[in-house]
Amino acid sequence: MTFTNLQKTEIYTTESFNFLSIPKNGYMYVKSYITKYCSNLKVLPFLDNNKPYWAVIRDPYQRFISGLTYDILILNHDKELKLLDKFLNEDYLEKLFLKNYDSFFSITGNVPHTLCQWTYLYNQPVDFFVRIEDLTSFIHLHFGNDSFSKHPGNNLLQNKVKEYIDKNNNLKQLINYYLTPDLYLYKQLYNQGKVWEHNYGQMFYLAKP
Repeated sequence: MTFTNLQKTEIYTTESFNFLSIPKNGYMYVKSYITKYCSNLKVLPFLDNNKPYWAVIRDPYQRFISGLTYDILILNHDKELKLLDKFLNEDYLEKLFLKNYDSFFSITGNVPHTLCQWTYLYNQPVDFFVRIEDLTSFIHLHFGNDSFSKHPGNNLLQNKVKEYIDKNNNLKQLINYYLTPDLYLYKQLYNQGKVWEHNYGQMFYLAKP
């Protein structure tokens, strides 16, 4: 069966599992463990086996704040957040959520980190999801203690962006409107019992070298 993807898909396939990378969902954190502990690693645009298939899920609003902060500070080199007025208005919001990278940002070959999660998950038969809040526990349980560290964050800068949005109620409502499909997906995954909890234990075991 052929799956049609809305975004460029990167599936990390190992001898034990498949991992779907989604920007701003702890992708680099997970990748650091996969590349260290997993053998025969391949990165594919499609699923080619029946091994456990998982991805990280994140609260859509928190993810938007984190993604927007990253794009402004890192990709646009705006350390003082002077570009918030440029990004956060009705004319540009659609491009933050729905357009491809080249139509909006100046650096070619990447995607905005504000694109909704559902666009990466569309037609992807993921078996289970891990909340980003549970990611360090999940990694600890499955990969062990060696060089174990918490997933990094940048709460101070993200709070500045959140405060800017919270001061404009109409803007926040419009952002929530664009995030509606992601919010629905987030809730449905819980309702379907597809979100990992610690009491579920290990979902896969690393193949022996």
